[in-house]
Amino acid sequence: MEDKRAQTLQALSTYIASQKELLARTHSDIERLHELQKKASSNPTTVVDKLAEELSDRSFKLSALAEDQAEAPLHIDWSTYDHHDLSTFQNMACTARMTYDQRNIPHTQQNSELSYLQTYVKEARQAILDPVFQQLDLSWNPEVIEAPKVHASHAEIKRDFERDKIRELKQRKITTSSGLTVSSSRMPIGPGVFIRRDVEDESMDVDISLDDTTPLLTKPTIIMPPLSVLNRKVSRVRRPTSKIQMDGGGGGGDLDCDNLASEPLPKSRRKPSSAKNDLAPDPPAKPSLGKRNRGSDKPKPETYNQAWSVSEQHLLERLLDEIPEGEKNRWKKISLAMDNKRTPRQVASRVQKYFEKLKRFGVG
Repeated sequence: MEDKRAQTLQALSTYIASQKELLARTHSDIERLHELQKKASSNPTTVVDKLAEELSDRSFKLSALAEDQAEAPLHIDWSTYDHHDLSTFQNMACTARMTYDQRNIPHTQQNSELSYLQTYVKEARQAILDPVFQQLDLSWNPEVIEAPKVHASHAEIKRDFERDKIRELKQRKITTSSGLTVSSSRMPIGPGVFIRRDVEDESMDVDISLDDTTPLLTKPTIIMPPLSVLNRKVSRVRRPTSKIQMDGGGGGGDLDCDNLASEPLPKSRRKPSSAKNDLAPDPPAKPSLGKRNRGSDKPKPETYNQAWSVSEQHLLERLLDEIPEGEKNRWKKISLAMDNKRTPRQVASRVQKYFEKLKRFGVG
């Protein structure tokens, strides 16, 4: 125990002696710098010529400082100081750190005398700028006008929500033959959309007038039938009851079938009770308000049964972002932007089925 204590005291004594020697050398270096400063102020030309020789000394080299600094003392038994109060050393270290920090903070006021340049600038300011400032009213302090908060309308909020939803859907897609792209590997792949290929395209069966602000009102087509024959009473035709005349005026002759067939039937002698039945117009037919009649002779587009390509899908996603919901004739504008390769009905059907299947998979 005594050996450890003696060894610790010897190590501390050596460390303290080295620190005192380093402190004395630091003070001597500071004195040499002060002397060099005085020489430079009194005779700057001579000092500048011999400055390289003065600074070649080992004490002015920063690399020599690391060699002279003593490291932490070794062979010290720190367990000896477990039961001693360390508050004195802690306060000393805290005071040293605070002094060092305050010394590095720049002063807001200058304590030394003004230099020639500072004196010249101060006098010029008093002679040139101060008279101008006295004539001006510099006390004006304008109030900051806050921009009025613009409350977004319901349509703008819905449009922004749709754009955010489209951006989110672009990151969670799977590759299929219908043109859906694969999301980045950095993002976790969420539930995607799979387009079935075994069903017929229903692009022509979608009503695209739902998104228009002014619904298209088509007049019901009233088909006027021809004059009804059902209301007219068909006159009864009577067969002739007269006896068939025989050739030769006697009996036993053959029946003349040609004369019988060529003989016209007598007209009915019954007359309608009133002529108004024939002249009265038929009641107008009620217009059919059911499904709209699609002309069977209307040609279908060339891309009716064509699957959407990858480029068309990417172009559609970009146009949905550029032409958001709420635009008038949105599907028509998207169709024109696609060079009419897809009709407005096909575009609407594609988007409608796309979002329906996303909802079915729990996305959006």
